[in-house]
Amino acid sequence: MREEVERLANICRDRFGEKDNLEDVLLFLRQETDSKTISMGVIKRFARVSLGEAKRIVHFSKTWQDRERADADFHDSLIDEMENSTSE
Repeated sequence: MREEVERLANICRDRFGEKDNLEDVLLFLRQETDSKTISMGVIKRFARVSLGEAKRIVHFSKTWQDRERADADFHDSLIDEMENSTSE
């Protein structure tokens, strides 16, 4: 996965320049990979932001808004499962 992130980050730098419109970058990444995880890694490198900031950028982008509810539900179910497993 690391090589894929680096490859795509290099393509994005060549194609979009430095910190161009991130929504355009995210649309390109979704068309290339359809992976939020890889998109976060690329945004982290391309925009030179923290992983937390890259996650926020990807999660709340227009490009990924169709997955926002499903991702939030998945996150909530993980938290519930972790809380339930620690009380046993």
